[in-house]
Amino acid sequence: PPGVVVRREGLDGLPEVAGDPTQLRQVLRNLLDNALHAVGKSGEISVSARPLNGGGKIELVICDSGPGVDPAIRKRLFEPLITGRPGGIGLGLSLVKRFVERHGGAIVYSPEGAGARFVVTLPLSPSGAAHA
Repeated sequence: PPGVVVRREGLDGLPEVAGDPTQLRQVLRNLLDNALHAVGKSGEISVSARPLNGGGKIELVICDSGPGVDPAIRKRLFEPLITGRPGGIGLGLSLVKRFVERHGGAIVYSPEGAGARFVVTLPLSPSGAAHA
């Protein structure tokens, strides 16, 4: 929507991540769809990434200015059939977690101020080549 601002930081020149592009694209799509749903017709979504020093991984952070995740479901957020979205079926974040872990990574919900903040870490490809 016109009232939603998407900020991007650190995405250019990232090292290549190891993994299935279709599954990793689904991870990003799902997290961004959730952020968009959370902010509604106006708000802010930020996507940032950076290589982690010495760990052979990158960190991807997606934040939104929505209401954040209901404290009642935070502990079970990545379980199947758990949703905070009206009409949601609760499979999105469980699939995101499965795909990320399948790739040797991790995902956490990290509340910080207002809104939601998801942090994904993924291993770099063995070649460590930069994205074109």
